[in-house]
Amino acid sequence: DDPRSQLARFDFALSRRDLVAAADIARRWNGPALKGLETWHQSALSRMALDKALVDLTVAIVGIVG
Repeated sequence: DDPRSQLARFDFALSRRDLVAAADIARRWNGPALKGLETWHQSALSRMALDKALVDLTVAIVGIVG
């Protein structure tokens, strides 16, 4: 996987709003160092953890109410 194709797939994933795919591509980046990529990746992981926590909370609330 060369950096050019990784970047194209990363861009495509972002255009589809597929944060999971984009984060996976960022995690496996094998090209030259890109300023901000690690920070972006950590932020994406935090966002995904928050999304999961919100889903878990919603399921718990629906289980109590429902």
